[in-house]
Amino acid sequence: MRTIEASDAQDVFNVIFELVKDGEAVKVQGPSRGVVVMSEEQYDERTKARRNAERLAMLERSMRQAENGEVINKTLDELKAMER
Repeated sequence: MRTIEASDAQDVFNVIFELVKDGEAVKVQGPSRGVVVMSEEQYDERTKARRNAERLAMLERSMRQAENGEVINKTLDELKAMER
């Protein structure tokens, strides 16, 4: 990952855009914090991976609850009655 000072980023925006377009992430460093510029494809992949990790954690938590008997059993008729 390349790092560019925030004060220089505006002057080299076209270079940043080309690097990101070619698949490289670019860190733009400000005085106290930085930001990372990445392609939309990279962003989508990271977002998908985060969502998948959250879903997996939820499924694992549900499996532990089921294994520990922390569930409520209802018949289909009971569930239909609850709809009304």
